[in-house]
Amino acid sequence: IIYKRVRNNKLETIFGCQLTNFQRVEDKVKYMKNTAIKDHPILKELPESFELNDGEIIWGNWANDIICLYQTDEQNPKPLVVARQYSNGKVVWLNSGDKRDSLAGSISLPEDNFMNLLRNSINWLIKHDD
Repeated sequence: IIYKRVRNNKLETIFGCQLTNFQRVEDKVKYMKNTAIKDHPILKELPESFELNDGEIIWGNWANDIICLYQTDEQNPKPLVVARQYSNGKVVWLNSGDKRDSLAGSISLPEDNFMNLLRNSINWLIKHDD
C-alpha cells in the first residue's frame, strides 16, 4: 500500500501511474464509489460516499489495468483509491496523506472510513484467492 509520491520509477511501474498533478483543498475530499465496480473486497462495509480530511488531491496518468474503487465527485473524476494486480502480487494506492502530516487529518487523527479502507486493503493484499 502506498500513499506518497515517491518519484521512484520501479514503484511507478508497479502501481501503474506516475503522479504528476496535485490540487490543495481546504475542505474535506469527497470519495465517491465507482459505480462500475460492484463487489471488490476493498469496498466491504464502506459507504457509497464519504469525506476524508486529505488536504489535497493528487493524480497522474493511470495504466489501463488499474481498478479505480473511489474517485472524486466532479465532471472529470480523479481516482482516489486504486487497486491493481501486478506480476505475482497486488498493490493499493490511496490518495490520503500524500504531502504533509498537517494536511492529512485522515491519517493523523485518524478518520473511521480511512481506517476501514486501510483494513480492507490490507485484508485484500494478504489473501491469495481474490
